[in-house]
Amino acid sequence: MKIFKQLIIVTLFIAIAGCGTIDITYIGETLKPTVEAQIFFNKKNIHRPYDVMGKVIAKAPNTFTGQEIQKKIVQTAEIKGADAVLITLYTQIPGGSSCFSNDPYGYGGYGGGYGFYNGCGGYGDGFGGWNGGGDSVEFYYQVLIKAEFLKYKTGA
Repeated sequence: MKIFKQLIIVTLFIAIAGCGTIDITYIGETLKPTVEAQIFFNKKNIHRPYDVMGKVIAKAPNTFTGQEIQKKIVQTAEIKGADAVLITLYTQIPGGSSCFSNDPYGYGGYGGGYGFYNGCGGYGDGFGGWNGGGDSVEFYYQVLIKAEFLKYKTGA
């Protein structure tokens, strides 16, 4: 039984570790790729005339650093032909929750609260809490970054 529990824990760890990706959603023009896009966090620092060629939203689990997400945005900008990236929003948003139960039938253990089939989301009568005895609910967040891809005006 102990080996079975260890196998489940290792399997869950591998599944969770492999789930994190940086999702980039782009809408706009695609031009000839550029070699090195600049990055700005304030439009006052851009001293050249430009056009906004597109907008991007990047979402990633908060296990990624801002630098990792920024790098992916700049890579996308270069592929799309942008000369620069203007970051317009950096925030964290709720990503959801995960429920882990050591009681697969939903009985709340000491709390006596019957929950859903997996034991989470039920009620308790004091000892087991709202989700039953021995269960844990884990909330996680995503990093959300919005940006504009810029193309410098030529001849200005």
